[in-house]
Formats: sequence, structure tokens, C-alpha cells
Amino acid sequence: MPILSHFLPIKEAVLLLSMPIILGNIPQALEGGELLPTVRRIAAPLIGTVIGNIVGVSILIRSRRIARKRLPASC
Repeated sequence: MPILSHFLPIKEAVLLLSMPIILGNIPQALEGGELLPTVRRIAAPLIGTVIGNIVGVSILIRSRRIARKRLPASC
């Protein structure tokens, strides 16, 4: 993720990496026919992914701001 954030805005980098994973899990969850048990199984990792993305984006945004303040204007 940090490498991709050098080439894209952070929000787009996070979406680019996380959305295919999340969207790829949905058809797999629906495929088995046991929707409710499947939702219960993937709910915790999905919530963890969302929370992790929010925290990660916040850290990347803060670290970029700090780096820009510390670097000379010529860099």
C-alpha cells in the first residue's frame, strides 16, 4: 500500500487494493447457499478490514503531512 500511495491519492490506493478483495468474497459467500452462516463467518474479518483501512489511511495521510512539513521546499 505505501508504494502505491506514491503514485495515487491515498483514498484511491486503498480502494484499488481492498475493493476487489471484498467484492470477490461476496459471490463466494453466496455460492454455497448458506447465506446467514456465511455472513456470520466473514463479518468479523470484513469489519476488521474496514477498520484497518480507516486506520491505515489515517496513518498514511498523517505521515505524508509530517513528511511534507519536514522536507525542504526544493524536494
